[in-house]
Parts: sequence; C-alpha cells; structure tokens
Amino acid sequence: MPPTTSPPPAQASALERRFQLEPGESATVVRLLGEALAGFGPQGHRLAAALGADTSPAAALGFSRGALEALYARATQWFAVGRRERAEPLFRLLCLLDGGDADMWVAHGVCLHIADRIEAAELAFRTAAALRPTWAVPSFHLAAIALRTGDGAEARRLSALFAVQAEADPLVPLSMRREAERLAIAVTHRERQAAP
Repeated sequence: MPPTTSPPPAQASALERRFQLEPGESATVVRLLGEALAGFGPQGHRLAAALGADTSPAAALGFSRGALEALYARATQWFAVGRRERAEPLFRLLCLLDGGDADMWVAHGVCLHIADRIEAAELAFRTAAALRPTWAVPSFHLAAIALRTGDGAEARRLSALFAVQAEADPLVPLSMRREAERLAIAVTHRERQAAP
C-alpha cells in the first residue's frame, strides 16, 4: 500500500495575507462583500470579483498609483500642519484602498494613537509590522503603546526589537532613535517602581 501524503497547504491569497485571515477565509469575505456591494450594480460586482482575484481595492476601483500618491501627500500635508482630524480619514481610506502599503498603516496608526484610539492604533502598527517585518518604525510605535498600556515586558521586547531593526536600517530618523532610547529608559524606570 503506497504511503498517504497530505495535500500541500493552500497558499494564502493576497487578501488573506493583507488582513491576516485564515487560509480559505478570503472566499467567505469576498462572497459577503459581493452581497453587500450588490446594491452598487456592476461596479459593486466588479469590485467583489477583483478582490476575489487578489486585485487591490484601489486597482479594482480604477485608482492609479499617482492618485494614491496624491491622496497620501494630501493626508501627510494635513498631518504636518497639525490637522490630524483631517489626515486620519484620508489615511484610513488609503489603508482600505491599498492595504499592502506599510507606510500608510503606520501613518494611520499615528493618527489613531494621537486620538487615543489605542486598540485601533495597535492594530494598524501590527499590520504594518506584518507587511514589512524588518522595518523598525512599527516596533517603535508598538513599544510606545505597550508602555502606555502598562505592558512593561512587551514594551521592553519591542524596544529591543526596534534597536536591532534600527541598527540594520540607516533610514530610521535620528529623532526616532533618540525617542526610542528615552522610551527604553521609561520602561526600566517603570519596572523599578513596580518592583517590591
């Protein structure tokens, strides 16, 4: 009798990777989106079909890369002039349209963190980290959230991870490196205060 072999694991679709779904869940998501978008007629069906074919929502809706970059630039301008409440919805839209771009998730996370929407900010930073695992920036922001929420062990782990990632990335801004050093000191200080 020949040995039985299990079938190879199904490769995750782009939709499953982007939103950290379980293998096979994208079919359910696309079906439900198709039902929800049915009221939009052919455009809704086209969007649902494109998502099922691993096309980004932006491409399915006909957004060019230039249009996304212009929207990102506008959101960044709003943020730079202190209008986070104007920037955040644009970054959220960009994450929905092009969920595979870690930069957009970090920008959205920063807006959410400033607005004290901590759980949503953490999700945005974790998504960015999953999309670009060696990038130091999400680790920095996640460490800050861990410290803020009182999870000293996680803050210490993420601070150490940031240090390793930043060492390998000369593009990490000096200001972020310095802030990460202050964050690591704050973690140590909190741990000393908590010790009996």
